Amino acid sequence: VASKSFVFSIAFSITLKQLFFNWLSAVTDFFGIFFVVSWAFYEPHDDELKDAFTVIQAVWLYRIYCCTLPFVASISMVFYAIFLDEFKPDTYQKTTTQKCCGWFLTVVITTVIWLCGLIGGSLVSEILTWVWPAGTMFILGTDRFRDHKITSEFYFGLLAWIRSGQKHRIGSKYKGVTSFTKYQDQMMRLSSFHSVVATPVSGWHDLYWDDSVLQEYLKEQAQTQYMNITLKDFRVHSKNRKNSEFVALFLDVYGYPLRDTWNDFRRPNNRPTVHCAYLCGVIWIGLITFVTAPIYYLSRIWDHKVFYFVMSVLAALIGFITAPIYFVSRILSLFFPAWIVLYLYFVYNVNIWDTDKIDMFQVVMISVYIGSCCVLWILFVSNCIEQYWMHHIMPSSGYIYQIKQNVADKYLKNTYNHYYSMIVVPIRRAMIIEHFGADLGPIILSYLPAQDEYTHTGAVTKVRLV
Repeated sequence: VASKSFVFSIAFSITLKQLFFNWLSAVTDFFGIFFVVSWAFYEPHDDELKDAFTVIQAVWLYRIYCCTLPFVASISMVFYAIFLDEFKPDTYQKTTTQKCCGWFLTVVITTVIWLCGLIGGSLVSEILTWVWPAGTMFILGTDRFRDHKITSEFYFGLLAWIRSGQKHRIGSKYKGVTSFTKYQDQMMRLSSFHSVVATPVSGWHDLYWDDSVLQEYLKEQAQTQYMNITLKDFRVHSKNRKNSEFVALFLDVYGYPLRDTWNDFRRPNNRPTVHCAYLCGVIWIGLITFVTAPIYYLSRIWDHKVFYFVMSVLAALIGFITAPIYFVSRILSLFFPAWIVLYLYFVYNVNIWDTDKIDMFQVVMISVYIGSCCVLWILFVSNCIEQYWMHHIMPSSGYIYQIKQNVADKYLKNTYNHYYSMIVVPIRRAMIIEHFGADLGPIILSYLPAQDEYTHTGAVTKVRLV
């Protein structure tokens, strides 16, 4: 499993840090199966701990019943409706008996498949814990970047240069006056890149990026050398805030199934008839109480109008009720092993690492799982910080174009030139005000340009890719 998940993780990673996080997430979730089984179904030799493990087992089972099972059941109902719509019998030129028999076989076969999928889906959904944050970071962040070595090296090298900003102080001669802080230096670097990237340098295969709202805002802030800009300003001042703002981007991805099915439902040729309410209210209840009448009415009223209505209802059920409950349970499951340790220690005064009341196998299982989770927490925070900064590079773009090496070098050179022409101004301002005072200094500065020309041909740091 570890080797296969490693190969699979390569396709969803750009840097080694992302690769290790994705790989360890899959391995830890798989190992979690043995941890849960070894503790939830463990029978201790000490009679005093039997009640404790009964509680542990009950907590785990009730979490499945209340959180995981409703989520899987609602999703499985979507596939149930799809199967009914896909394999429904042909109702033309057939008698009522043939229609009922056809629908009876369709419902029975689909129900058997649905029950098997419900059991299997519940087990898989209960296993997946760390895979969800890894997948979320890929969809919302990493997926923007093309699987292209030069492009990835350019952007991650650019990110390393932006984050390496430093606070500037004049020196002992001028009492260490601060020209700009580290954060202001980072913002000047980030702003310099976005100011440069708005101008094409070679026509085709260019990095040209058009965001008129952000570019207009940067032109205004260039008068103060971007000293007052924050990361939030890059997200707010965007022509496409659906991509630039985190909440809007998440809701756009999260609400796609509901939005897509609802749009299909609203199409003129797919609007439901008066039978839709009858379908939702009678069919499922009727399948429990009796068989003949629901199958007969199902053969009479099922069409694409009803199908899209049912899909919209199920998508809303998943999006607003079962899915949030399930994902909250995934967060809580991360703390399940810690809860076990603390519960046994404070309630039964048992330290699992210093007792003979619990078998060594259980201790090894929970120790390895907790250790893996601690490493994953560190990697998760580190990757989130990296994804957070990468999100502010062309924030309004849903994807990043590939770039050639010669074009990348030109943009890096132009970015450096723009940046150094900006930082010289606050340095000069701090020196003049410190030397001539707050009264005479601004008068002298008013005669100096707000931006100087600078030529620099250095290279930014590149990262190793997978």
